[in-house]
Amino acid sequence: YQQIDRVLRENPAWLKLIHADLCASAEQAETGRVGMSADQVLRCLVVKQLKSYSYEGLAFAIGDSYTFRYFCGYDLYTETPCKSALQENISSIKAATLATINRQFLLFAKKNMLKTGKRSVLMRRQLKRLSTNPQTVINCLTV
Repeated sequence: YQQIDRVLRENPAWLKLIHADLCASAEQAETGRVGMSADQVLRCLVVKQLKSYSYEGLAFAIGDSYTFRYFCGYDLYTETPCKSALQENISSIKAATLATINRQFLLFAKKNMLKTGKRSVLMRRQLKRLSTNPQTVINCLTV
């Protein structure tokens, strides 16, 4: 997950897009716990897509795995989100936002990640597939 982390850190504009979607769908609550940050939502989405988890499976994995917990921005002492919080936050990301992130990721990947050899061939195949399906942008991050 180190390479994925690097890609996410080098593209802070994605967080602004996610944040805008979260704010557009947020309800101001007087009670309850602190919500998820845009970074946490994006990282949870990455884990969900990479592992093909349901929201229930995602909630369990983030709570159970130190690797996922750390990657998603939770330390050992922080309560992790439940499945309904994950679903509410991740599903608030608009398709247009994912498409924009997809386009930006494709440009980033072409500029920074394509190397020679097998890795390059795999990346090019992934990029070609991604250009037609923005929902799969996250899957390419691991190539």
